[in-house]
Amino acid sequence: ARRIKRNKAFRKRVLFYRQAFGFREPHRVLIDGTFIHAALMAHVRIKDQLRVICGKKYTPMITQCAVQELRNMGKDFWGDLAIAKEFYRIKCGHMSRQWDASLPALECCKKIIGETNDKKYFVATQDMELRAHCRKIAGVPVICLRQQVPFLEAPSKASLGHHERREKRKVAPQNWEREKVPALQPDVQEAAEEVVWKKKKKSKAPNPNSFKRSKKVRKTPVK
Repeated sequence: ARRIKRNKAFRKRVLFYRQAFGFREPHRVLIDGTFIHAALMAHVRIKDQLRVICGKKYTPMITQCAVQELRNMGKDFWGDLAIAKEFYRIKCGHMSRQWDASLPALECCKKIIGETNDKKYFVATQDMELRAHCRKIAGVPVICLRQQVPFLEAPSKASLGHHERREKRKVAPQNWEREKVPALQPDVQEAAEEVVWKKKKKSKAPNPNSFKRSKKVRKTPVK
């Protein structure tokens, strides 16, 4: 029952990002080395679990810098590197001809996401700094591992505020409407007053139930 409730909440959150920020399938999931390592330690199959959150159509992705960072960590992270090679490789452009000359995965992911997340990435990470950075940007869904279970965080305040402002702009009158509305207000008010004066109160028939019969008994005269 708990799993069903959790998955239902995930679907609602994904629907929010679709409606508010235009996310479309196949969803792009940007994964870093910290998420891969945590999933490997918890024996979590990343592709199977992400399918529960993002749906059947999604693409797991990783940047060149993140792959190189795992490679530089040595033999202890060869398992992480093998998993990372199964994902789509994003050509971030930060790599030079020298393999050691690359950005840290954290900085690379920040640059890939940008200021507005134009590519509509889901970000799967265990890095607290990267998660905090993503929450400050409107329209960045964050996925992390909680108790060996991938978890889609609730929309951040930045995402909710952006959506609320957008909805208010839809309802607000346009510039050309603002120019005409004040001019029409006096006419509308006069017309409304005329309608009120023309209304006549209709005489209603008395309610027969409102009349109560007299309870006094008439005395017959004694002869």
